[in-house]
Amino acid sequence: DLEWLGLGEAIDGAEAEDCGEETGGGHRESTSQAAALGEYEKELMADHAAQIAELPELLAPAGNWECLRAAVANGADAVYFGLPRFNARLRADNFRDDELGEVVTFCHRHGVKAYVVFNTLVFTGELGAAEEMLRECSRAGVDALIVQDVGVVRLARAIVPELAIHASTQMTITSPEG
Repeated sequence: DLEWLGLGEAIDGAEAEDCGEETGGGHRESTSQAAALGEYEKELMADHAAQIAELPELLAPAGNWECLRAAVANGADAVYFGLPRFNARLRADNFRDDELGEVVTFCHRHGVKAYVVFNTLVFTGELGAAEEMLRECSRAGVDALIVQDVGVVRLARAIVPELAIHASTQMTITSPEG
């Protein structure tokens, strides 16, 4: 019974054009219909596989080693964390710059992506430090940056184009042009 696939009507209402076989109850099913059904089933399976591949990512905060280990142990697909600079949560626990490589290695060893928050506005006098931090993130193998400042997005695209960029919830745009 193919009703669950939504195919019952298509097969029942179709006329057998080529050498078909008699099915139970005097019903004829053509060879071309059977072939078409096989293709449709393949499409359904491919669609289902694509849906599974597009499951939402479970992203968890990880401001210190205890939180990072808990996020990984509890099934996070990715974690986000700040460093001492360019982070809106400066009063919260954050990893030190010298821990960045170790944090990323730990995450990747456990199949978890590592995202660094870069979610403050960067002023002209801070551009050199921001550039260095972007390069450090790239060298450490960070999977993505979570960015507030549109200028930092442009800077990152110019110097570390391999790093994915995600918009922070603090990112704002003041005109339709951006």
